[in-house]
Amino acid sequence: MNRWYLRGKVIHGFGRGGSQLGFPTANIELDDATTAALQKYKNLVIFGWGCVEPSSPPASLSPAECGPFPFAMSVGHNPQFKNKDLSAEVYFLHKFKEDFYGSYVRILCLGVLREQSAFTTLEELIQTIEKDCTDTSEQLKKEEFKKLESDPFLHPSKEETLPAPYYKEL
Repeated sequence: MNRWYLRGKVIHGFGRGGSQLGFPTANIELDDATTAALQKYKNLVIFGWGCVEPSSPPASLSPAECGPFPFAMSVGHNPQFKNKDLSAEVYFLHKFKEDFYGSYVRILCLGVLREQSAFTTLEELIQTIEKDCTDTSEQLKKEEFKKLESDPFLHPSKEETLPAPYYKEL
């Protein structure tokens, strides 16, 4: 997999990540062009580094609380729930003190953990997500990925702006 950047606004999803599964996700608003670009990654679970932009609401997040943090992200149609539209749902391996809907996130996608699939039970899905989190942590300990935590894309200045959504292959 090529490495790639994604920047987007956090929007409300279906509310399943946090309430049903215990893994609240930042659902990224996608336009048609970004959705088309992400088709090559559809139905994959991806790992990498990500942050909440410090210049975007909520203002109560300090710069240290913005990241970067490890993440696992699903890109696709979530076969478990049979979604019609492609989505990008980021689960940060960090406990934020509050929701940040309307904020902008930046993610650096580094590799694939697995393909999405439907599960027999929600408990089986939850166990798989827990393994995704463990695998993400293990992958990001590798020097080739650990050093990318300092990528300038993940440390934006308050003045720096990019379009949203923003997608770029590296």
